[in-house]
Amino acid sequence: MALAVFDNGVTVQCEVARTPAELSRGLMCRAKLAPNAGMLFVYPADGYWRAWMRNTYIPLDMIFINQNMQVVDVIANAQPLSEDLIESTAPARYMLEVNGGAARRWGVGPWTRVRLIG
Repeated sequence: MALAVFDNGVTVQCEVARTPAELSRGLMCRAKLAPNAGMLFVYPADGYWRAWMRNTYIPLDMIFINQNMQVVDVIANAQPLSEDLIESTAPARYMLEVNGGAARRWGVGPWTRVRLIG
């Protein structure tokens, strides 16, 4: 587990996905996600990382974070069960998936700073 702390004080408790299997599985087959919970994807290098919503039953916001710990892109309310590829518009090292609409409610957008703990 880890914490993602945004510069506006919002804290998200994160499961961490690092291995290829964890990165591939993500939040698939989950029926719910706690309000301030998420999954942090840790990629091996900066890149234009892709995700999809296959077997994911809840809408998610995908928050892409670069190596400088700044949000570079937010894909809001990704469609559950879609196999369309979703890609960041800027190189990212991390992706944080949270409940759909949370990023907007929290005031998290491009250039918001984040600190990862744990």
